[in-house]
Amino acid sequence: MKSLLDKLKKIEDRYNNILKKLKRPDVTKDPVKIKKYSQEISQLEDTVKAAQ
Repeated sequence: MKSLLDKLKKIEDRYNNILKKLKRPDVTKDPVKIKKYSQEISQLEDTVKAAQ
């Protein structure tokens, strides 16, 4: 079973990966991708901030 810290690290990595994607030109030109990634960021943000 994964430890809580491992799970939090995975969430934080996903969050940071999405932030990087949101800066890519191919994503910034695609409203569907922006919406998708922004929604996922919103879901992960509280957890990431609480873990820091």
